[in-house]
Amino acid sequence: MITVINVKGTSENNCTCGPWLTHWEKFSGKSASYCSAVDCLARTNLVGAHVMLEGRNTWFIVPLCESHNRQTEPFKVEDWSMPISANKAETFEKTLEELVEEILNTTHRQ
Repeated sequence: MITVINVKGTSENNCTCGPWLTHWEKFSGKSASYCSAVDCLARTNLVGAHVMLEGRNTWFIVPLCESHNRQTEPFKVEDWSMPISANKAETFEKTLEELVEEILNTTHRQ
């Protein structure tokens, strides 16, 4: 089991995958069928929740029900939840604008 704490104030953060749950599914290779909080079997109203792992100061995404997404104290998630980085650079998720900028920068250097 993995101890996590919710990161508050992230609802306005966007992902080019669409919903953050889709981001988690895309990069974990799994389908979110229920909440990853230990002993929670909620199957509806799942979200890709921004969390921090105990002892780490970076954001990750795990599937949680809306109730666990509002929890303010640290709690445990199942090992299968495979926290996925919310950092685009770490998940190789780039926007079209970022790709065009990279191509232009490479072209101008040659």
